[in-house]
Amino acid sequence: MADADLPIRLTLPARHEYGRVARLATWSLAVRLGYNHAAVGDLSLAIDEAMIYLLRPEGAPGRISLIMRPHPDSLEIVASTSAGADQHWDDAGARARFEALVDATVDEWSLDPDGSRVRLVKLRPVA
Repeated sequence: MADADLPIRLTLPARHEYGRVARLATWSLAVRLGYNHAAVGDLSLAIDEAMIYLLRPEGAPGRISLIMRPHPDSLEIVASTSAGADQHWDDAGARARFEALVDATVDEWSLDPDGSRVRLVKLRPVA
């Protein structure tokens, strides 16, 4: 993949019906990068959970932005939301669900303390 292709940026309305677009973009990039079926499925689940976590339950307007950075040995995805930016938001139940599901699907992850940013890293499987 040429450096001119990087990073890949996607900005979507912060609404649940756009989660499928984020999942499809992640899936397509992972396939293009040579991830196997299991790893693509893991990434799809992880991005779904990131989108769910970043959506505000009050339906606050805003955007969710994804930056996907392919590296020689991994794919890094940083997702952030502008929805509800005027308030601190971090639901303990949502965080626990995110942590439980994402921990099993990616190799590294982190959440910003205010709940506005998620970082995911999936290593490329050895062929």
